[in-house]
Order: sequence, then structure tokens, then C-alpha cells
Amino acid sequence: MKSLLLLGLLSLSQPAAAQPETRASEPATEVTEEAPELLEAFSPAVLAQMEARYAAAKRLPSELKYRINRNFDGVGVVLIGKVQSPDDAAVSALVTLEKDGSFASAVAPDRKLIFYAHGYHPIVVEPVNPVEGPLYDVGELVFQPLEADMQAQLTTIAVTRDTKFGQAIEARLIIEHRDFLGLSGGTWQARLRPTVATKTLQHGERVTFTGLGPNPYRLELWSQGYVVESLDVRPQVAEKLDLGALVVTPAKKFRFRYLGNFDVENADLWPQLATSKIVANGENQFVYHRERHPKGYMKSSKMRLLPTPTQVEIMYPVIPSEYYDLGELDIEQLTTEALSMQMLEPKKVSRPVYLQSGHVYFMQNKRRKVNALFEVIRMEAESPHPEIKAIKKSGI
Repeated sequence: MKSLLLLGLLSLSQPAAAQPETRASEPATEVTEEAPELLEAFSPAVLAQMEARYAAAKRLPSELKYRINRNFDGVGVVLIGKVQSPDDAAVSALVTLEKDGSFASAVAPDRKLIFYAHGYHPIVVEPVNPVEGPLYDVGELVFQPLEADMQAQLTTIAVTRDTKFGQAIEARLIIEHRDFLGLSGGTWQARLRPTVATKTLQHGERVTFTGLGPNPYRLELWSQGYVVESLDVRPQVAEKLDLGALVVTPAKKFRFRYLGNFDVENADLWPQLATSKIVANGENQFVYHRERHPKGYMKSSKMRLLPTPTQVEIMYPVIPSEYYDLGELDIEQLTTEALSMQMLEPKKVSRPVYLQSGHVYFMQNKRRKVNALFEVIRMEAESPHPEIKAIKKSGI
């Protein structure tokens, strides 16, 4: 396979020891002292020229302030350019694409900026000639169609646990971009995950996707009330990949009573308990707090619900987070004293934290200044079929 490569030597100093990022999907948002030599690296004339060519150039100052200096210790680069999206395929990338296809993004040393499109060769970008300072213009990028004899295909059979009642299953093929731009992970703009194709099938039906390239794909099987079954695949050139039978299982249903982002030390200011009902299908998240941002939009604090074949894990996606299993008790009986560190410490648990009916849990992340106190009121298997509920109600 011949990918479009823009290769070159990077005439920058070697990176100093960097602090690891604290989030799997994006770096933390704390702002450190800025480096004037970086912020003043680009002359007004160069910036004006870039803005005339690429709409994304307006994002350059923020890339300098918050990305190169803080994440890369001053040795990262900013890539700016434009990608021509194919007429028949959406682009998968780790950057925000403007309407004209332009982009501007910081990239750590030894990292590459990669663009994917279904049915096309990937575009792999590395800096070649610097425009000024750490700014590299990679020009206009064009996708090359994948030759017919290089295209792969993917086949699978969808199977449900309960086959008595028919229910449609949706098979989705997605380009799952899992590359990183930071030193130890991190994506700080958009993560574009285009859906390549969607097909509807029944229990035991075979489905085939064709025209696959050497891209990172994810196959997802979705059905109402079921856990989303997913599998990452990266086919080889011209490979005919048969995954066999993939089983989708009914999802567990939860009811929570909870407090979120409250003043633990002042019980008089605790808000009233709220309730929430969630089907843990692998996509839904537990929203434990909402507040209006000064700019007017609603900001939500969430925890992930990660189903396994027998249990469901709960997780706040930023480290370091602390978890405490307070056991079976009434959440309304908790007081400031009960939530003191002296009382909580013996209840501290390590990940993974699997939910149990009747248990009360406390989570806090001191760095992000967030917390959640919640009780699992009920945990049961979801009944995905209306017919099952009707049979139970009739007493049959």
C-alpha cells in the first residue's frame, strides 16, 4: 500500500521530560505560564498570509498557548494545511476541519497527523519545511482512491440471546480513529468518527461490508435495550475477514438517587436528591450534575457505565479519581460526619468499581473539583421486547 507521505526532518530540539496527560481522550485544561518566545514566534505578515489561505489559521494562537508550551515543553509543532474531502466519503481525523477543509493543529514530536476515508488510501502527514518557528504548512492534501484489487471485505452474523421475539439489529461500520497527537495521548479538537455504512438485519442474518481500506474500523451491533456489541478491526490489503457470530445481550437497567458537585463539608447547602433511570448499553452515561455555563450553554458532569457480560463498571474518565463503596444504606441518612475523610477512608475501593443494587457510592476528583454521591436503587435486566412485558402483565 502506498500512502501519501509528507516526510521530512524536524530541526527542533529533543523533548524534555514531560508530565503525562491526565485524560484518555483529551488533556487537562489548567493553563500554565506561557512562553513568550513561542507566542511571538509568528510575524503578523506570516499570520496574515496564513489566514488568507486557510480559515483554520485563526486558531493558531490557542494552539500555541495551550498545546505546544504546556504539553510539549516547547518542542511541538503546528501543522496547517487543507484536505480535499472525497465526494463519496467522509473524512476521519483528530482535528477540526473548516468548511474549506483547512486545519491547524499542534502535533507532538514523533507523532503523525493521519486522515482516513473509506475506499481511499490514508494520508499521513509529517512536517517538511517550516514557514516560521514551529509552524509548518503542509499544503493541500488529496485522497487517492484505493485500487479494486486492494479492497478488503468484512462479514459477520448477528445473534441475540433471546430469539423468540424478532427484533431488528443495526450493524454500523465506523472509522475509529485511535491515533494520538500528544506525547502520551490526547486529542484536543474534534475526533471525527464517520459512519461508513449502516445495515439492518435480523437474528442469525449475515451481513457483509465491502470496499474496506487499511483503516482502523469499528463494527457495532445495536438494538433497542441491548448492550452495544463492538469490535475493532484493521483489515489487511485485499483481506476477506469473517468474524463469525457476534452476540448481543440484554442491557441492565439502573435507577439512581444522587447528589452531584456539592459542598461535602456543609450539609445545609446540600441540594435535594435527584433520580435518574439509565439503560447501561455501553453508550448511555450517568449524568450526575448539570449547570449553566456563564456563556449560556448547559454543562454536564458524567460518569461512564461500562457493561461486561455479568456486571457494570462505573468510571469517571479523568484521573486521579477516588471511589468509595459505602455499602447498603439509605442515602438520606448520610451526614457531613459520615462523609469525612476519616469515615470514608476504610471504604475506599480501587478500579474497576462494579455496581451493586442497594449500595451507596461516593466519587471525587480533587483536581477537577467534582464529586458524586449516589445510591443504586434498582439494577435489573432490561426487557427489550414489548411482547415480554405484555406476557408478564397478563399473568401468562
